[in-house]
Amino acid sequence: MTSKLAVIATTVMAARLLTPGRFATYVGLLAAAHLGAAAWDAGVSTLVSVERSGAHAPLSRLANRVLRARLQSFPGWLAAFALASWVLGATTGATVDDIMPFALASLLVSTQQPILAALRADLHFSEASFALFAGRWLTVGTLGCALALGFGSRGVALVGISHVLGESCVVIAAVMSLRHHLGDGDPEWDERRVRLRTALPYAANSLLSIAYNRLDILLVAVLVPAAQLAAYAPASRIQDALYFLPSAIAAVALPYLSRQASGPDAARWRTMRRLWLLGLLISVPSAIVLTFFMPAVLDLVLGPMYGTAASPSRILVWSMPLSVIGATLLAYLISRGRGIQTTTAFAAAGVVSLTLHLILDPRFGATGAAAASLARDAANLAVAGLLIWRARGPDKVRDPDAQQAMESATVAGRERL
Repeated sequence: MTSKLAVIATTVMAARLLTPGRFATYVGLLAAAHLGAAAWDAGVSTLVSVERSGAHAPLSRLANRVLRARLQSFPGWLAAFALASWVLGATTGATVDDIMPFALASLLVSTQQPILAALRADLHFSEASFALFAGRWLTVGTLGCALALGFGSRGVALVGISHVLGESCVVIAAVMSLRHHLGDGDPEWDERRVRLRTALPYAANSLLSIAYNRLDILLVAVLVPAAQLAAYAPASRIQDALYFLPSAIAAVALPYLSRQASGPDAARWRTMRRLWLLGLLISVPSAIVLTFFMPAVLDLVLGPMYGTAASPSRILVWSMPLSVIGATLLAYLISRGRGIQTTTAFAAAGVVSLTLHLILDPRFGATGAAAASLARDAANLAVAGLLIWRARGPDKVRDPDAQQAMESATVAGRERL
């Protein structure tokens, strides 16, 4: 939560530093950075979480497999970031000076993902959270100091440099924390289970999620006038900041549900109900309050220039309760070895989002874009719930490699017991 407060603080400072048009450029470049990070990670971080928590993979061998996978997936980062940057240059006027800091930030974000996944897999949530906390608030402090010293003329590039310093801090803090947990792990662990082929469903999930969670700003830039884009960009950043709760729920759900994989299904459902109760008790009242007071909040936080963002922001705050439920359902599917089905949920949400953007954005502008973005979370939740309902009963894994991996994990778990 404190890390997301830092994200909000960074957004506020950037909004007050930049004009609405340049702020849209910043939001787009940040989206491009996260898309590139997801392409380079290629779903391997999810495998790290599953293998470390479920099969107790040794960290040294796990790190070796991650490095090998990253060498293979690096062209994916290059293609994804270059394409997104080209679109931004053509639609918002982003320059090379604007783009370069976000390219470095993208690499750093992707570097920290498997490290944080390993910490969370060992249930060291506080240490993973502290690393994020330190990095995000360093970004805020760096940006604040730069503005106080009169470097605000550098605009988008200055905000990008602040992100680079913050993400570097996250990597350093996470590595220092992980060094204290270098346990031996299970010597019988099969390291071939961490490879790009096995991670493909999770890679598709990450790319689809980033594409319609962040790169919607690029699609909106093509479909609506500049004034409507300037109204939608702050709402998109508010939605991203409010994802703090679904992100926290997902980070806790996956390792816990993976550890309960060999037990009765009722235990997993008890864990899910607890997470839902906690998440909805926070998200629903927050969404109600923000819906009623959004104009005052925007005026107080971002300034009077961003009053046009009130309507789309009121719509997008309801992504938070929908995502709280959806993130837990997706973690449940992954814990049962059904990664392909999670990709189905993300793909369905992407199709719904894209279709509605094409229909609503040209006619209703920023408000229509917000409705299309909200619909993706509802579609993701609905499809994930339907897949779980249809898959009731014993776990079924159709992929032979996945089946063998699950059997090996079960045998290793019994030997440890």
